Amino acid sequence: MPAIRIAWILLGVSVTAEVLDTIGLKISAGFTHLVPTAFTIMSCASAVWLTTLSTKQIVIGKAYALWAGASTALTTVVGLSGTAVGYFVQTETQVESSPNWIALGGDRLSAINLLGAALILVAMVVTEYRP
Repeated sequence: MPAIRIAWILLGVSVTAEVLDTIGLKISAGFTHLVPTAFTIMSCASAVWLTTLSTKQIVIGKAYALWAGASTALTTVVGLSGTAVGYFVQTETQVESSPNWIALGGDRLSAINLLGAALILVAMVVTEYRP
């Protein structure tokens, strides 16, 4: 397999590690729980290490832009998926809880939050776009 293809695969795995790191930050509750803290530190270190390896073949500006954008987008998808699961569980069990709470963090899902996430993604694309 060509080295550049391996570099792209490593960057993709790095994005996944970054998303796991972000989830771990919330679950560790400010690094007060040992196992989630260890998980967060390991996934964060893995993300940095894998990104470093990928930049041996991919230009660092392009690698970082794609890594940051993909991490943000995937974290948003995970958050929205958590919302969907929370809504499903709520409707199935008829528990009195608001369906607009994201399951993995307690953040409210509102139009303004979605707009903010969309603006961040648009800003990243506009900043990195080179015609």
